[in-house]
Amino acid sequence: MNTPRLQLAALLTAVIMLGACNSAGRQENHKVFSIEEISKEEFIEADTCRSDNDRRFNEIFAYKETPDSITTEILRKERMRFEAMDPAEREDYDIEEQQYADIFSPDALIYADALDMYLLPVPTIHDCILRCYDSHSGEQLGEILYPFAISPDGVIAAQKGYDCDWPLDLHFYKRYDNVIFEFCSFKTTGYYSEFIMDNDSAENWNLPVSSFFTDNNTLYLSLISLRYFHNQDTADIIYLKITLPDF
Repeated sequence: MNTPRLQLAALLTAVIMLGACNSAGRQENHKVFSIEEISKEEFIEADTCRSDNDRRFNEIFAYKETPDSITTEILRKERMRFEAMDPAEREDYDIEEQQYADIFSPDALIYADALDMYLLPVPTIHDCILRCYDSHSGEQLGEILYPFAISPDGVIAAQKGYDCDWPLDLHFYKRYDNVIFEFCSFKTTGYYSEFIMDNDSAENWNLPVSSFFTDNNTLYLSLISLRYFHNQDTADIIYLKITLPDF
């Protein structure tokens, strides 16, 4: 028997930021999206029935092995930018001076072929951001949180903050021409999660939690979450189906 579904569409809203990315400003529009708690069986069925067009996470993200003139310039600019920060700004980053050679290294650079981007992970105090660059021109596109799932047409899903008492705080990005922008975000204290795992890592490490898109608008997510029941903290696995609005 399926577990009871928790319909939150009428209660939860996401801020949708849409607009021409090369304009001076963005138009804001507020739409409702849906988040639904489903059973484990429904989650497994959705994973089994995924289309062959739904790429696996590791097919999109791969580390760059051979540096070239573009990647060398990207790394040079990023290191100069970081070293030019004042001490107060650097406090937001989890980088010691002896780590510079590893952080700003060709070995750390990710090549997202399907997105035509180079991505440089930069650790912060509570999470990790990716500095994004066009893979052909080397032009800076912006920055995103480190993702856990990517849809067939390039919708990027990420969680802000990873800790046992951190609420579910999702951010969704899309590339538009020469800008990568956040078009939707959602935060709730109804769920807490220590980590959210991409599908490849979950499979490789035999983990009980995973995440994946079944199309460009539907994200499935399982997480180890704390529920508060009669003042007792108990950990269990929650299965969620999240439908994003069209944009």
